[in-house]
Amino acid sequence: MLQIIKIFCILFFSTTISFADSVDDPIKISTWQMRKFTSKAPRPTVVFGHGCDGMPSGHAIFDWAIELGNWGYNTVYYDSFTSKGYPKGLCEKGMYLKVSAEYRAKEAQELAKWIKQQPWHSGKIGYIGESHGGSTAIRIAMMPNEENEFSSSIAFYPACGGYSYGRYIGPLGTPKLDKETGDSGWVMKIPSQLHLAGSDDWTPAEECYLVLKSEIFEYSGATHAFDLNYPERTVWGYKMKYDKKAKELSRERVQRFLKTHMFEDSTEVK
Repeated sequence: MLQIIKIFCILFFSTTISFADSVDDPIKISTWQMRKFTSKAPRPTVVFGHGCDGMPSGHAIFDWAIELGNWGYNTVYYDSFTSKGYPKGLCEKGMYLKVSAEYRAKEAQELAKWIKQQPWHSGKIGYIGESHGGSTAIRIAMMPNEENEFSSSIAFYPACGGYSYGRYIGPLGTPKLDKETGDSGWVMKIPSQLHLAGSDDWTPAEECYLVLKSEIFEYSGATHAFDLNYPERTVWGYKMKYDKKAKELSRERVQRFLKTHMFEDSTEVK
């Protein structure tokens, strides 16, 4: 079945592409909306996975894209929700299971295949996701190397624990440590980073420490969405506050990580 993807390239062009659907899920993709920032010379690409509120708007879009552009990468945003009938996102309680991180990871693999065919892309592809997209980043990093189009994966304040969130990550469920082997079952197979908020009351940081073979950074006192420069607020009962220091430190770590794994190193996790 052919699926239609609509690409929105900010400041440049918009186009529509199609591909054969290989995503085994009852929800079929009809449209993906993406925003790509690129230069004249081909360069590596970072795919950005949005949170449960759906595609970002305003300065939230430009924030990561400008940063990544300055570091030498294209940025591609894709909308996982609108084409499935959720244009307002899935943040409301009980809604986040409507589109799983496992499904979004499969979407991202199809997108990466398309990116590799584009003249503005050269080299490796990385993934950065926040919140719902952060859980997708974990699922991407857990995929077998032979099935993975990505060289690295970075998750910001992902959901790792609890019954609902375990289902939301995918069929592996919530990570549980085997006391004899020390294995949680959540093993990253490509280089990955987790950036966790120490005071996150939505997706608690401690639940992510069972993720194995990943760099993990926790920012003391930071809340969910600490890197988004919005006024302090409460969303669905969860606290969110911008933390400039934590954001700057996390960006420094992301920049170093991408430089190593997008330009210099192999994608194999030892």
